[in-house]
Amino acid sequence: MKGRYFVPEFLDPYPLDYTGEAVVDLEFHDPLLVRREIEAVKLRNGKGNADFILQEAYRISYRIASQPENQRYIIEVPRGMLTDLASVPWFARQIISQVGLHLEASIVHDFLYVAWQDVAGRAARPLDRLFADKVLLAGMIDARVSWLRRWIIYAAVRLFGRGTYTTRDDLRYYDFWSSPAPSEQAAAPEPVSA
Repeated sequence: MKGRYFVPEFLDPYPLDYTGEAVVDLEFHDPLLVRREIEAVKLRNGKGNADFILQEAYRISYRIASQPENQRYIIEVPRGMLTDLASVPWFARQIISQVGLHLEASIVHDFLYVAWQDVAGRAARPLDRLFADKVLLAGMIDARVSWLRRWIIYAAVRLFGRGTYTTRDDLRYYDFWSSPAPSEQAAAPEPVSA
């Protein structure tokens, strides 16, 4: 299978001055495009179940409730991020599906749960995790997820997300788009004589 794992360059997605306030007025700016390769389940070598790859960068903007209305922040989830869509344990999928109105917010949330690993000087901080969870909640509000469903999802990530957030993940991004290095290219076929 062509491609390679990589770490993309991106701006720090966590606001520097965040102290736990609500995230509000979240807007989605791009269509969510995911890709599933034929051999997707082999991408992570049996680690986890991130079978999908973000096909194109995906942007949102939002505000922090305590800040002026004209002060908006942008998060861009990089192309190539591996995802399992909404991270719903198999036993809970009868109640909350991996796909639904919450999907777009879940993809941003997945990114915010791993992005700290790629920001110089950043560690897994409880306030950044709280921010990620509040972005998920604001995204579900914007997507008109029902009150009950969004609070079930939000409560689940607050209660059970810490281990996932603090665990390093070496297989976060996969690149199918770059040309392979010369050593990875196949030899040119021999001409066929008539």
